[in-house]
Amino acid sequence: MYTKRLRNFAVDRLRLASADELLLYLLQLVQALKYEPIGDAAAAATAAAAARGGDVLHEAPLAQFLIEKSVKNPKLGNYFYWYVKVENEDQLNQESSKVGGDGEPQSSIYNTLLNLYIEKLKAHSIKTKSPQYKHLKSQIAFIKKLTGIVELLRSSFKKNEATSKKVQFLREYLADSSNGMLKFAEPFPLPLDPSVIICGCYPQECSVFKSSMAPLKITFKTITNFNGGGNSASSSIFGVKKNYGKYPLMFKIGDDLRQDQLVIQIINLMDQLLKNENLNLKLTPYKILATSPIAGLMQFIPNETLDSVLSKNYTESETSAGRDTRSRGSAETSPKTEF
Repeated sequence: MYTKRLRNFAVDRLRLASADELLLYLLQLVQALKYEPIGDAAAAATAAAAARGGDVLHEAPLAQFLIEKSVKNPKLGNYFYWYVKVENEDQLNQESSKVGGDGEPQSSIYNTLLNLYIEKLKAHSIKTKSPQYKHLKSQIAFIKKLTGIVELLRSSFKKNEATSKKVQFLREYLADSSNGMLKFAEPFPLPLDPSVIICGCYPQECSVFKSSMAPLKITFKTITNFNGGGNSASSSIFGVKKNYGKYPLMFKIGDDLRQDQLVIQIINLMDQLLKNENLNLKLTPYKILATSPIAGLMQFIPNETLDSVLSKNYTESETSAGRDTRSRGSAETSPKTEF
């Protein structure tokens, strides 16, 4: 009883947080879901409970709270789905290894919550005419397509075969409109960063890294003036000339990116805490998202020299002054040799 009251109190405090604040701690909150009182009986009754309005979650305040918030907030819902999906697959893999492949693994608590979230999201999207559920289906198909491309590359080429041949194969594949990557049927938010709307890719700016795992570097075509407030994604910018941009990313199969994801999350959290104290370190952490226990997306940041970075952010006089200051500082602090 005491534990239940304590968890209810903690969730009540979370209700005071904004969606942006919840995002800072969402990874840990998703981990805390494994301690929610949802058993196998609840898993068996998932579909019926969802139809009744979520009776399964009556004794699980954190799960109920996160699902409700994620359904109403597209950005929070985007990350909530992928975080829960990865933990669900990981839990199912662990159960499979325990039974040795001879029996059926037990249903994961994350599987229960994932199904509940999808059911509630679908109902909410129908009720409010929101494209959120449609976008989620597009994202799932998108990740499956990227996975299929990597598997096709691995099966078509030997590990020691020239990377240039793999790059040519990839570009030709992406340039073929029948493969559905050159131009998407409808734009949708990128799972890695839902504020970015992608509508296709630039095949000639895509590549394959020199590695046995054949990670992809794909430059996507983005719509910079997309407004998702309309009844449909395609009509939301009707009558407005579209502005296009580029978003390069890396898709990799073979590594668990959750550790990298955790490190970046901690950096983002510390950066925000410091900004709350009026200390802005001007950090721009790259985006990273695990889409399964062995695969994920990473924002691709090209190499740049310090002079190039300075020239983009400062005037020529400021850059020169900075160089002069550094030169004087190094001269003044350099040790003098006495004979």
